[in-house]
Amino acid sequence: MVEFVTPSNNTVRSRWLRSPELGTGSEICIFVTYAPDSVVPDHSHFHARAWADAGFRAVLVMNTDKFDKEARAEGLEFASGVLIRENRGYDFGAWATALQRLPAIKSASLVALANDSMFGPLDSFGQMLAKVRATDADVIGTTESVEFGRHFQSFLLFFKRRALVSNMFWRFWGKVRAGGRIIAIYRYEHGIFERSVEAGLRCVALFPSSDRRNPTLTRWRSLIEEGFPYVKVGLLRDNPFGADLSDWQDVLRKHGYDPAIAARHLS
Repeated sequence: MVEFVTPSNNTVRSRWLRSPELGTGSEICIFVTYAPDSVVPDHSHFHARAWADAGFRAVLVMNTDKFDKEARAEGLEFASGVLIRENRGYDFGAWATALQRLPAIKSASLVALANDSMFGPLDSFGQMLAKVRATDADVIGTTESVEFGRHFQSFLLFFKRRALVSNMFWRFWGKVRAGGRIIAIYRYEHGIFERSVEAGLRCVALFPSSDRRNPTLTRWRSLIEEGFPYVKVGLLRDNPFGADLSDWQDVLRKHGYDPAIAARHLS
């Protein structure tokens, strides 16, 4: 087996623009966005703010190509914390950096790890969060994939108290390295699910897989009707499987999301 050789995530520079205060029992969302010039894109701003509006303490991680450039917090008042980080290691690297700098997360009641690869949330966001809060699972995914073994797609993962205090959780995130996309998928997206199952944690997907294909790219419309509150950015940008997107703006508008936000990002 080929061993991936990648730099340690601990060597990636990061700094707090605003350090958060996280109370015991809080619901926390660590939201990662790519901000090349240290400016948060509109669709990420809308998405991250929705977490704060839903009662979560939103910690915004800005992966930037210009780490030494001055960043400003104007317009980010909704965020409990803002972390500036060098753009290395994909989302798992950014989540790992934030978690290692936030040991108080061990006392949270619910932690969401989210990224900017989705447009939304749509009007079923509150309904989805209610399902998350009601389930007795320890690790909760939104959609799942069975390609190369069952796992949760990592654009949004939830961890409840039993997972957050487990040795497995902190051991896993402490070993995350600043690798590329293939490492993120095979070592970490698959790995967090496999390690959670091995640790005896109950893992549940809110929208189970119906076939081997990526549901966010092939059955986006039916997912929304089932209560999934997102449309994948890559679907509207690349549409790799030729899905019917003729009315995507109407669908987003119908479900409470301004399609102009998505159109601006795609352009």
